[in-house]
This record gives sequence, structure tokens and C-alpha cells, in this order.
Amino acid sequence: MSRTLSARSIRSRSRRRRISPSTRLSVTCGPSRERAMRSTTPVCSFVSRPTHPWRARRSWFATAWLPRCSISSCSPSGMPDSISIRRPEPVVTFARFEPSAPISEETIARFAPNAPEGAAEMWRRYGTGVLGDGFVRVVDPARGAQMTEGVLGLAPTAVVLFSTALADLVIWNDGAFLVAKFRWGVVQYTDRAVTLEQFTQWLQDEQRLDEAFERQPYPAAAARDGVPAVEECFGFVPLLALGGGNSADHLQKMVLWEHIALIVQVAGPPKVTGLLVPPPEPQGDATAGRAPASDGGLVVGEGRPTPDQQRLIDIGVGYWRRMIAADAPLGYTLLPEDDAVVVSYAVRGGGRIYVATDGSALFTYSSAPPHEALEVFRSGRRTPPEHFRPADGTRR
Repeated sequence: MSRTLSARSIRSRSRRRRISPSTRLSVTCGPSRERAMRSTTPVCSFVSRPTHPWRARRSWFATAWLPRCSISSCSPSGMPDSISIRRPEPVVTFARFEPSAPISEETIARFAPNAPEGAAEMWRRYGTGVLGDGFVRVVDPARGAQMTEGVLGLAPTAVVLFSTALADLVIWNDGAFLVAKFRWGVVQYTDRAVTLEQFTQWLQDEQRLDEAFERQPYPAAAARDGVPAVEECFGFVPLLALGGGNSADHLQKMVLWEHIALIVQVAGPPKVTGLLVPPPEPQGDATAGRAPASDGGLVVGEGRPTPDQQRLIDIGVGYWRRMIAADAPLGYTLLPEDDAVVVSYAVRGGGRIYVATDGSALFTYSSAPPHEALEVFRSGRRTPPEHFRPADGTRR
């Protein structure tokens, strides 16, 4: 991202930050100041040198605003007339990557404005290709948009980022990652706080791949038939929606986009079911992001809840335990702006329980779009406590 600051705006910002307007800014890029003024693409270090009796602190924009810049011209006093600033994008790193093809600058320019931070740099650095054992692939976003048009009905701002060897797609839309698992007919989403850098770390974590992204039985099929090409995948024969078995014996190599279109035609488009709940971090604080439930179980989510939020999580878990098995996996989302939490059962046919600070709750099915469910919750609608019971009407 680029931003240009004029000398006037710099002086104005300096005054707002209590930096002396007469503070001289010297630009140092190498051994000499003259060389810095001649350079058009230096990596600059700005140091404030107070010439006024006031003792100004180190220039506030020395570290916050100018990580990398270029100087187009300088005034005789040494003040740059304009500074072009490019904020560095988050760095996405793949430990193992086998490239397939580059992604054109035209494509990057077209999709970068709607993509998460770091995506443009990832596309330039890696192009398309496969990660790790070949389960996850980087997709050309233009190709993804072309092949999903008329099949999925994605929003114009949606960007296809990744695919998997089991014909899943990872799509960025409305500030969150959507994981479309066509084989199961579900779409799961991440918290909006999840960055691309964090998400790509999940894609390289063996435990997360197996538990959150349901990688099995891909490894056995890949060992038998080899890793599919970037635009290939393994498909179940017959489809899982038609009663096929979830084992490597039922997997055959398919053309990725044709197989996705076939699943949608036969079983319908996937439905949103809830959060993509990753397992706990394998390293560091073992309690980070894990909230012990009142019944002794564990629910997993992003962020450490406060004691009051934990109380609301326990209420939501208690309602879920009336309806589902005690060992069923649950996830939570914190809603600090609403003084509320969401406790989710992220499986096909699951749902979400929104819990307000007064302990009242609203149940929504997983097919309800999250933003619409949140608006209903904010309107004050609630589910009576006696309605939280198993489908057969009994109590657990």
C-alpha cells in the first residue's frame, strides 16, 4: 500500500504529535546525506533534530510511518517535498513448496484489493503450486473465479486462495476465510481476526490438517497413486453424498473443477455450518484459546475469554450438552462489542447459540448466515431455555 505525505502534512502531523515545527528532518541512506537526496528508492531512516529550545522526542513517524519510502525531491532546507511510503505486507512463508506456474501481475492487480493482507506478495513469491505433502495448493485467483462462476454464486469480492487434494476450496470473503468442504456439503469460516499469515501456518500444521481440514484419507491415496496435479484432486466414488465410503479405497483422481461442479449438481451447494474450529496450539501456553467448560469438557476458540465471557461460554455449553453428546466438539467466538459470546457446534446440521450478558440465549441453525443471525440476536429475540432439548424431547 502506498501513501504520499507532503511537507506541509508532515509539519502538521508533527505539531499534532507535539514535535517542534522547526525540527529538521535529515534523511540518511548510506554514508552521505547528498547520496540520499539523489536516490529515488532508498530505505530511509528519519531522525528528528530539534533546532527549537523545546526538547522534542524522537520523531513519531520515524518508526510508525516510514518503514520503507522513496523521496521524489527535497527543498533547500532538507525537508522532503514528498515521500512515498509503502507499508510492508505480512510475510507468508511455506517450508515446503513445489511451484507450478507464476501468477501474472495483471491478475494480482485485479484481485489484491479484495484479498487479505499478504496475498499479493504470496502470489508474486510463490505463484501456483503445492504445499507440504501435496494436500494444500495455491490457486490462481483468476482461474478460481472463472471456474466457480455459475457453479457457486460467489460474491464479486470473493477471492479463491487455496484448494485441497480432496476438492475443498479456501475462499476469502468479507474479512474471513471460508473453507468449502464439498465432499461433506459444508462451509466453515474463521474468526475475522485470523490473518493470512496465521492461516497459512495452519495449512502447514499436521495436526490442524487432520482435525480441522479433515485431510484423511488423502495420505494413503497419495502413497498409492501419487500426488495429484494442481488442477487435479481425489474424488470419492461413489460420492459421499450418495453413500460412498470415506476411505482411500473409494478415492480416484479427478479434474478438480469438474469434480466440484459434479458434487454441486448432484448434492447441491454446500451450506454454512459454523466456525472452522482448529485444535489447540501444539506449543506455548497450553491454555491459550481453550476455555474449560463447566462440565469438565473443553471448547476451542480464538482469544482467551475474560471471567465474565467464560461464564457466558459455560451457559452456552450447558445448553448444548442438553442436546448433543458430552464429548461433541464445540467452539466459541467472543463478541466484545455486544458483551456476548457464540458457542458453536461446527458439524453438518449443527448450529450456534448466542449468549447475552444477562444469560439469555438465541439458538440458530448452522444454515443461517452468521451476519443475519447476529442481527436477530441484537434485535432482542431469544430462545426459551426449555426449548434446548434433544430432538426426541427427552432431557440429558
